[in-house]
Amino acid sequence: MMMDRIATLQQRLAQYEQVKRFTLLPHHFSMESGELTSTLKLKRPVINKNFRDIIEKMYEE
Repeated sequence: MMMDRIATLQQRLAQYEQVKRFTLLPHHFSMESGELTSTLKLKRPVINKNFRDIIEKMYEE
């Protein structure tokens, strides 16, 4: 379902702009888990650390 929705939304995008891989996570990012700042910006180093295995799995060949 999500793949169909993403494909529909990016029809007008160039090939290099399109989402190629994605993974649905079991929960939203939150300030309590340290993944968001108080202004709701992503803390990329924390997210990379917490989801390293999932991210690496996305790019396996």
